[in-house]
Parts: sequence; structure tokens; C-alpha cells
Amino acid sequence: MIEKYSSLDEGDSEQSDWSDLGEEVPFRGELMSSEEKEKALTFEKMSELSSEEYLELWRHLNPFYVTHVTRQGIRDHVGMMYHSAGAGDFSDGAKDVLGDGKMLRSPAEINYGLPPNFTEDDVRKVLDELVFSDDKYQGYSPKQILAMLPFSVTLASADPWADKQAIHFAQMTVLDDYYGGETNNEVFYVFPTDVIASQGKFGGHMHDNLTTAQVFDERKWNDMFVWTEDGRIPLDAGFVFLPDSQMVDRNTGSKYATKEIVDETGETKLVVEKDEERISRFKEWIGNLSEDSPEIESAWDGDYSKITEILGDIGIPEECIDNMIFGGGIGVLTQCARLGHFNNLYGLSKEKREQMSEEEILDYSVREYLAREMADLKLAEDVISARDYWEQYFIDHPEQKPAHIVYYDGEPSFAVKQFLSDNGILEDQGDDFFGEPIRANDMKTITGPGDTSERDGGMLGFDQHYIGDGSEDEALVGEHKRFNEMALRILEEHYGEKE
Repeated sequence: MIEKYSSLDEGDSEQSDWSDLGEEVPFRGELMSSEEKEKALTFEKMSELSSEEYLELWRHLNPFYVTHVTRQGIRDHVGMMYHSAGAGDFSDGAKDVLGDGKMLRSPAEINYGLPPNFTEDDVRKVLDELVFSDDKYQGYSPKQILAMLPFSVTLASADPWADKQAIHFAQMTVLDDYYGGETNNEVFYVFPTDVIASQGKFGGHMHDNLTTAQVFDERKWNDMFVWTEDGRIPLDAGFVFLPDSQMVDRNTGSKYATKEIVDETGETKLVVEKDEERISRFKEWIGNLSEDSPEIESAWDGDYSKITEILGDIGIPEECIDNMIFGGGIGVLTQCARLGHFNNLYGLSKEKREQMSEEEILDYSVREYLAREMADLKLAEDVISARDYWEQYFIDHPEQKPAHIVYYDGEPSFAVKQFLSDNGILEDQGDDFFGEPIRANDMKTITGPGDTSERDGGMLGFDQHYIGDGSEDEALVGEHKRFNEMALRILEEHYGEKE
């Protein structure tokens, strides 16, 4: 369901002639060319449309789309080890974006304070924060320090500078499992591919086209880099997806119970509470488990119904049960049943075990196991629906309300396809489109009334905007050189010109 920010006049049954998009776009008849889209689909113009007007326009654009997920609430899942930072921590990522002018910005600006069109003062501030306040750079020459900066090195398989100057999107899927926050309580953004590809340069980890996406086995590589002229993309130029019926804490918007603490730096922050009753119930069950237990015998035979029911009765969240059983966790449970304890798990050395009682070993191991599975987080008690939470938030902060809001339930990737299908942008492709698994569509499986891929090719006519990983783009290379020259000059002033 769309949250109306502005709407067409009541009783106006005529379709817009789209004159506000420019005289060069008659819009009645043939689909727009890529050149027309470059002029018509500016971020400013898309932001000014009502949601109804936007959807009517999108029905005449390509059905392909890109998404960007932000971390809001407790991070209760980790997709892969290289993106595990912040697991179990509280984040206000969505509110940060909303409060920052409703703008998506590059990692260089968000993480390091380096804005587009930076000045030497901007570079000096970056070095003050990154280098001059960190002892690890002591003893290195300015050139060595320059090579150590995050703009020069990366764990990712991409050019470091271009990577950090880009705004990152996934094509035709939502990567909430890698970058999201709370299961069933995710906040993410959706843009038509035509809008993004027409208004900037793009590249990164793609299938060399805009119609094919890695959305299953290799989805971790689904990473489209986008570089815009000012390094920013307004949320109002796309759709903001917010959770609908998930029950959340009325004060924090998290589905988990949290409390305030003061950390070692003196900063006040929210931390998630542990569900001690659930931990106790799980410990009692696991402590009495044996290889002869009916639920374990059934599990060995491939019947997980009994163990699923027991874990549910204990209070383990459904998404955690799935991972504990089907994500390889059943091996831990069956191992425990065979041994009768957890005492060989989680780094407990023989020396440590000898210093602990069996009860202490069990308690320690249960807590470590449930924490790893994110199955020990206490649910909030004073709750309202997520929709009610966000609607109140926008009443309190009207300037942060997005132009185009979609409230959704269910799995994010499915919710996007359902929304676009319901609004006539995607055509139903049968089981391959809505079937299980939802993400098992690595090739082009979507189309719609505005699909121009046969006419314009896989790049949808925006071939001249594609710059690969950006490492050879003249503008990006020039900006990197300009940064290095400024940074080296400042470093030499600070440390001297030693080699």
C-alpha cells in the first residue's frame, strides 16, 4: 500500500500529459528513448511527482529496478563474514539518512567526511580524523601513510577510490541478509533502473548489463556502483519501503527490548536485552537431550517437525529455528545429544573446563550458542505496529517524511516484486517469478509494458554511462590524483618530507 504524500486532484480521471517532464517528452505513443530519459528523469523531477504519478510514469519505463538497504535497529543476522560488523548492535541508519536531507551519499562522505568537490580544508579534516589522531601512523613517511589510507586500500575486489566514491545498489533483489538490520523490520529504498542509469555513471559488479542480476548463489557480488555529478541521490527520487505490521517498541522502533548504557567512552547508547527466560528454557531442554531423544532420532531421519515444535515452544524466533536446523545448526544439536553436553565447543580449553563445574560449562556454552544464532534477543513488550511507529515519527519530524512511502510485510525481495506487479510495472512470470526460492532467478525473468531491452540492448541505451569499476574513468582518476596531491602536501607539512 502506498502512503500518499501528494495526490492527483479528486475526480481527475485523465492521465497526465507529463508536460512537466519537458516538452521533448510527449509521452503518449512510443516509449521514451534513453536520450529522452536523461532529460526527463532527473532526480528533481521524480521527487516532485505524486506517488500515483510516479507509478503511472514507471509503467512506461523499464521494469528493472535497483535497491539499497540501510541498517535500522538491532542487526540480528549476518550474511557473510566480510560484512559482519555491528552484529547484535543497535543502529539508526534509516533515521540518519532521513535526518541528513533524505540523501544517499557515498562511503567516502559518510565514513570519512570527504564530500564531493572537496577542498583542501576538507582533506585536512579527513587527515585530522584518520591519521593525526592515530598512533599507528607514527614512524611512516607521508608517501607510506598515503598508501595506507582507506582511499588507497580495500578488502573488496574493486578500485578503492572508485568504490568509496560510489553509491552502491543491488539489482533486482534486496540484500537485507548482507546489509540489513532486523528480520521482518527492514528499511530499504527502490529506484527504477532507468532513473539511476540515466542520471549518472554506473558500473561495479554487474552482469555487464542492466537486465540480468546475480540474485541467488552469487548474490554477494550483486553490487552496482553509481556515481552522480554531486555524489548524492535523494530518497524522494525513489520509493522508501517501511515495515507495516511488525510489532515494535513504541519508543525505538525496534522489535527487540533495549536499554540505555554508558560505554567506556562516556557515550550513551542502546543495547539489546537478553531473554533470560528463553535461555533458561533452552538450557533445561538441551541439558537433558540425548541421542535417544525422540526429536533427535526424528531429525537424523530427516523429520525436523518435532525439534521445530520444541524450539518454538521454548520461544526461539522462527527465523532462528530455520537457521539452527537448516543452516547447519542441527549438527551442533545432534553433537550435543551424542555427547550429553557442550563442553568441547566455543573455545573452552581443557584447562578452562577443569576450572568450571558442569553447570557452568553448560550455561557458558548455551549462551555462546544462542548468541551466535541471535536466538537470545528479548522481544519488546510495549509495542505498536511499525506503520504506527513511522507515521508518528513523521508527525514529529515532518521534514523527514519521504515523498513516496510503501508499507510492506514479508520478505523484502518478494515484497518489491509484488508491489511492482500489483501496480502494473512487472508482468507476472508464473512460478519463475513468484515461486520458491524467490531469489533463484539469476537471469532475466522479469518484463513489463515499458521493457525496451529488445530495442535498446542490455544496457537499455545507457551504454555510454557504463564505466566498469571506475578505475579508468578520467573524472574519477583526476579527483583521486587531486586528493593525493592535497593529502601529501598536508602530510609533509605535518611530518616533514622524509621518505
